[in-house]
Amino acid sequence: MIQNLEKNGVEIIEIPDSIISAIENFIFYKFNVGKYADLCNNILNLSEEDFSLLSKKTNRFFDRNVCNLIENWISNSQLLKKAFKSKNLRISNISQYELNIRDDLKPKHLDIFFRIVRKGKPDVGPPHFDKLIWDQSKGTNAEVSLEKNDIRWKLWIPLWGTNYDNALQFVNGSHIENVPWFLDESRITQTTKATDSKGSPAISKYWLRKNELNFKPAAWDIGKGVIFHDQLVHRGPINMSSNLRMSAEFTIIAN
Repeated sequence: MIQNLEKNGVEIIEIPDSIISAIENFIFYKFNVGKYADLCNNILNLSEEDFSLLSKKTNRFFDRNVCNLIENWISNSQLLKKAFKSKNLRISNISQYELNIRDDLKPKHLDIFFRIVRKGKPDVGPPHFDKLIWDQSKGTNAEVSLEKNDIRWKLWIPLWGTNYDNALQFVNGSHIENVPWFLDESRITQTTKATDSKGSPAISKYWLRKNELNFKPAAWDIGKGVIFHDQLVHRGPINMSSNLRMSAEFTIIAN
């Protein structure tokens, strides 16, 4: 696992059944449904305005109970500590910007959230690597402070509606490249607004064309997750194969 993670920047990991169950139960409770089919009906019947409100990241955080369960698993995982060559693991907090939007959340609430991608809808962003977003937030109230020598890793967990063609995709090894990027002034994101920036970081179009066939999924089955480096280029494809694709994710800080 360690060798593949260092070389590829991405690796599959088993997700405990208790974590999957807690995540699913939270989402079902939030939407007042009991199964995936009803969840699809609930969300797909929303107007574009209502879905836009729902899809704001601040409306997709898990509650403290789910966060505590995941945090305990991560902080005590000897497998991940060995993989990251770290004695201490924690999960990043939400930012002050997000706290200002959700005054019902307490400081240091963990930044663990779910994603929703409807079939045939533009519910995904462009290819990127996470370090670009972290760097854009520095010095603003969207910044999540780190300690010296902290290293970031993302964990993505597929939930429903995923398969080989409908899962997060990665360019293996791109974390050790000097991937060219630019500021796309036409794209406005939460981070753009929070940082008062003129656009959002984007990968060079030439680099993307050259690597189009290198984007590959790593996991899509329930009970599997993907850990990946915060400089690894990845993307969520347009959902063309299920009514609703849902996943959960968070950033692990290794020190």
